[in-house]
Amino acid sequence: MAAGHFECIGSTQYLRTKFGQGYSLIIKLNPDIVAESDMYLDKVQHYIEDRLPSALLRDIHQTLLFYHIPPESDVTWASLFSVMEEAKAGLQLEDYQVGDTTLEQIFLSFAKQPQATERPKRKSLSDIAEIL
Repeated sequence: MAAGHFECIGSTQYLRTKFGQGYSLIIKLNPDIVAESDMYLDKVQHYIEDRLPSALLRDIHQTLLFYHIPPESDVTWASLFSVMEEAKAGLQLEDYQVGDTTLEQIFLSFAKQPQATERPKRKSLSDIAEIL
């Protein structure tokens, strides 16, 4: 519910599939290598850009890289983990974290949408029951 109206209804998996916003990828660089080499950050970024071209760099904070992979991309969980395991070994990454859209993120995306001045006709409980 947002602004007192149903915006979507369904199981957790259904909501994630229908309204998901892709994956998040957080890469923790090896701080020892960062201190020794100015090129390490560039090398990691180029690796990710080559292997995951749809990944968008959102932020860099000290030794952390934050990427977003949009839902329209053809990246699967298996390919993402394969690329990251290869990167962890080859680039000596300290760690990485891959995440899916959370229900909280889905809720916030609905809550942030501007509310129309005129709402569409409300559905009755029988209309909702037919959908389910």
